[in-house]
Amino acid sequence: MSHDHGPHHEARLAHDRSTIKAMLGYGRHFFELWSSDINAVVVDLADPQPGMAVLDIGAGLGAATFVAAGRRDVQVIAVEPMGFMRNILKARVAGRRLGSRVTVMEGTGEHLPAETDSIDVAWMVNVVHHVSDLGEAATELIRVVKPGGRVLILDEDFADETHPKFEQMRKRHHQHDDVDENPIAIDFEMLGNHLREAGFSEVIVQADRLAGVPTRRVAATR
Repeated sequence: MSHDHGPHHEARLAHDRSTIKAMLGYGRHFFELWSSDINAVVVDLADPQPGMAVLDIGAGLGAATFVAAGRRDVQVIAVEPMGFMRNILKARVAGRRLGSRVTVMEGTGEHLPAETDSIDVAWMVNVVHHVSDLGEAATELIRVVKPGGRVLILDEDFADETHPKFEQMRKRHHQHDDVDENPIAIDFEMLGNHLREAGFSEVIVQADRLAGVPTRRVAATR
């Protein structure tokens, strides 16, 4: 299986390297990490059913986790690599008395803290650009998702000039990166190929507007 290396790979590694810088950077998006329309839309698209086990990869402060736990009788594993975000997320879970329905765990797209064949629905929202090895992430997803289970990976398309944050993101990345292209832009066709190679079927890649912003996404079934 091929791996995703090159300038985008290095840019994503640099983007995630410093915890202090990450805290400052994510602070700009605090309220979106807390709650956002796009996360609610993703939960609707993923459509977890009562009794299902759900994996929210890169859960942040729980924007999608709490939508899923609040709307559906599901068990959510919220996976987040950054300790300060996990601590806030755990406090939110405790405050809402959801400890029996939401488990917060450390992990990444390449290293998922879930048992083999244990997950009915998994998703990533604005997270896949942080994954340094898309092939390895696809392999992990096929491991943890049950036969017949589903995966939904979605990123807002900040490289689209119609996105409200296009100029903001362009300026930020031109200031801090040495690549000409947007370093968080993922080739979703390539991502779809990784999922197919890992063993997923019914892999659908598409671009459309959701919650008022341009997005790119891939949906797959094991």
